[in-house]
Amino acid sequence: MVSKDDGRQVIWPVYLDASVSRGDGRRVPSEWAIEEIDVHMIAKVAEALELHPSIEEDARYPGELEARGRVLVDHVQPKSKTIRIIAKRIKSGNY
Repeated sequence: MVSKDDGRQVIWPVYLDASVSRGDGRRVPSEWAIEEIDVHMIAKVAEALELHPSIEEDARYPGELEARGRVLVDHVQPKSKTIRIIAKRIKSGNY
């Protein structure tokens, strides 16, 4: 399990998924949410932001039935800010 002591943050695709409600795990406003989000999109943006991403393809978010993976990134700012920056960059196509 990843902890703050590791200097890493976990970014799950569900945090940015437009088909998921806030109550089920989405962490960005609906206008920033992305259809068909996957770990590779998240990792590509995280790489552009120099967050040194690593993908764990077989990880499963606790509230989901299927494993969609997760991305580990460097902890350089609050997690909510990191998630929002990644969402905005994907939504704008700027990555």
